[in-house]
Amino acid sequence: MRKMLTKLINAGITEEMDIVSVKRIKTFNLTSIIGIITALIYLIINVIRDRYFLASIDLLYIISLSILIYCHFNKLFNLGFIYTTIALAVGFTISSLLYRDSMEFFLLLIITMNLVFKTGKKNAVWAIIFYSILFAAIVIFNLTTPTLYQDLGEKIRTENIIIWICLQGIFLNYFGTLNDIHHQEIDNKNTLLINQQKLLLDKTLELEKTNHQLQELNEAKEKIFSIIAHDVRAPIAALKGSLELLYNNILSKEDIEKIAKELSIKIGQLKDNLDILLEWSKSQMYGIEVNAARIELKPLILNSLNLLIPSIELKKIKIQLSVEEHLFAYADPNHISLVLRNLIANAIKYSYTENEILISATLINNQVAVSVKDNGIGMDEKVLQILFHSISVNSTYGTLNERGTGLGLLLCKEFLDKNNGTISVQSQKGEGAIFTFKIPASIR
Repeated sequence: MRKMLTKLINAGITEEMDIVSVKRIKTFNLTSIIGIITALIYLIINVIRDRYFLASIDLLYIISLSILIYCHFNKLFNLGFIYTTIALAVGFTISSLLYRDSMEFFLLLIITMNLVFKTGKKNAVWAIIFYSILFAAIVIFNLTTPTLYQDLGEKIRTENIIIWICLQGIFLNYFGTLNDIHHQEIDNKNTLLINQQKLLLDKTLELEKTNHQLQELNEAKEKIFSIIAHDVRAPIAALKGSLELLYNNILSKEDIEKIAKELSIKIGQLKDNLDILLEWSKSQMYGIEVNAARIELKPLILNSLNLLIPSIELKKIKIQLSVEEHLFAYADPNHISLVLRNLIANAIKYSYTENEILISATLINNQVAVSVKDNGIGMDEKVLQILFHSISVNSTYGTLNERGTGLGLLLCKEFLDKNNGTISVQSQKGEGAIFTFKIPASIR
C-alpha cells in the first residue's frame, strides 16, 4: 500500500526535471489522491441517501482526478490539467448552484491550481481572471437567489469548507516551499558567485605572480647578456691582445712578467665572476639544493683567502683574522664557501691600497656570526636599501676599476636563506662596510 501511494505521488516525475517541476507535479498528485478519497466517501454517502445526481457529480470528481494522475504517468501534463480543470469547474459550479453546499469555494482551489501549474510559465493571467469572475458570479448568485434544487444544510457546507481548506493548504504549502527553494537558489547563486570571484581573484594573483616571475626572468636574461658582453669579454680581449704581443716578440721580459701578473689577477676575477654567474643562473632555473653538514669555519675562511691571494697582494691588503678555534656550523659547505669568497672579494675590491680587512667569527646564541669589515669606499643609504633585493643593482667599480657581476650579494642572500641564515650590512659613504651573516651553529 505504501509503495503504491509513493508511486502515485511521484507519477510523471523524471530525473531530468528541476526541483520546481518536481514539487509542482507532486502537489497535484497528492491533492488528486486526497480528492479521490474524499469524493469516494461522499459518493457512498450520497448513494445511501438516494442523492444520485450529487453522487454522479462525485463520480465526475473521481474520474477527473484519476485522469489527471493517468496523464501524469504518460507525461501528458497539459492535457491532464486542462481536462481536469474544466471537469472540476463544471462539477463545482453545478453542485454549488443546485445544492448550496459551499462548493463555490473550490473554484478558489482551481485558481490556486492555475497559479501552481503556471509557475515559471507564461499566459496564466487569463485563467486566473476567468475563474475569479466565475467564483464571484456564483457567490453573488447564491446570495441573491434561493436554492435551485435542495439545501444540504449547514453541516455539509462546513464539511466542504474544511475539505477545501485542507486542499488549499496543500497548494499554499507549495508556494511556501517554492519560496524557500528560490531563496536557496539565490543563496547558492550568491555562494557560487563569491566562489567564482575568489577563484578569479586567485587566478589574477597567480597571473600577476607569473608576470612578475617572467619580468624577473627577462631582467635576469638582460643582466646575464650584459655581464657576458662587458665583464667576460673584456678580460678575454686583454688576454688575446697580450698573447698577440707575446707571439710577435714585441714584449720584453720585464713587460711579460708585469702583464702576466695582471692577467693572472684578471683571469682569477673572470673565474670568480663566471662561478657566480653560473651558480646564480642554476639557482634561477633549478632552485637551490641544500646539502647541509657540520663544517668548521676557520679552514673554510682560510681556503677562501688562499683563492684571493693575487688580489690581496696586488693591493697590499692586510688581513686580520679573529676566528674562534673549533667553531662549527651546520650548513652546506659549498654555499658558505661561495658566500665567504664573495664577501671577502668585495671587501678587497672596494678597499684602497694598503688598507686593512678584518674577518671575525664567533658563537652568538646558538648561531655562528661571521663578519667581513673593510675601510673602503662604503655605500650610501639608497644602495643599502636595494642591495640584497634587486637584480638591477649595477656593480660599482672597485678602487682599481675592478668590475663584478652585481649578482654576488643576491646569490649570497639566496644561499643563506636556504641554509636558515641571515645577512646584514652596515655602511656609510666613504667609511667602509661591515657585512655580517649568521648561520646555525653545530654544537656537540
